[in-house]
Amino acid sequence: MEIQVNPTWEEASRHAADVIVELLRRKPNAVICFATGNTPKLMYRELVRCVREGRVSLADIRAFALDEPGTVSETNVPFFRAFLDEHVYEPGGVQDFQIDSLNPLADDLDAECRRYQAAIREAGGFDLVILGIGLNGHLAYNEPGSTRSSRTRRVQLAPSTSQVTAAYYTGESAFEWGLTVGLADILDAKQLLVLANGESKAAIVQQALEGAVSERVPASFLQEHGAVRWFLDPAAASQLRGKTLS
Repeated sequence: MEIQVNPTWEEASRHAADVIVELLRRKPNAVICFATGNTPKLMYRELVRCVREGRVSLADIRAFALDEPGTVSETNVPFFRAFLDEHVYEPGGVQDFQIDSLNPLADDLDAECRRYQAAIREAGGFDLVILGIGLNGHLAYNEPGSTRSSRTRRVQLAPSTSQVTAAYYTGESAFEWGLTVGLADILDAKQLLVLANGESKAAIVQQALEGAVSERVPASFLQEHGAVRWFLDPAAASQLRGKTLS
């Protein structure tokens, strides 16, 4: 496990983007699972800049989304798919045939989850999963209580997760459930990249990195992965007790 504490979130985001660039130079057809939300926005901006400067290409990747809330916009485009279209896929030149997304409008959600799981397996699993960490320690939509062996499924969202999700989308408040890749899917990935910034994440970052490995804090399972890189700003790292950073 590698932990980088950067002086600013802008610098952390640049270094995190460099991890993706490095992977794609080694393996242009890498299978990448993308997170959404405010946390990775600057990293995605840096990645797109690298694409536009010709330093790297996304033309051969296989792209998956980490999760998707059950509420869908008036355009019938799932919110997280629209986020990735805006911040990664369209500016980075990723084509529809390269992309797989979870569909919360599917008539049979269990069948949709099985389809997605089969697509992950057919792709050979994830080369890289990009992660944030929830205030309650969730990874993707794997809320506290999720088992390490969990796979793609429908989940009920914790109130705090629902509120944070709704805060991104003005006028929306009904984020009660979602579809998510499981902890086993994440931990099976060859490489993990975890982003956290701000004082509000300090306590849960400390628990995830230095606390007991437990279903109570799903992000604590990252301690068991052999190739995980954390990118933090000083505020998010402020409660770490030193041994982690030594």
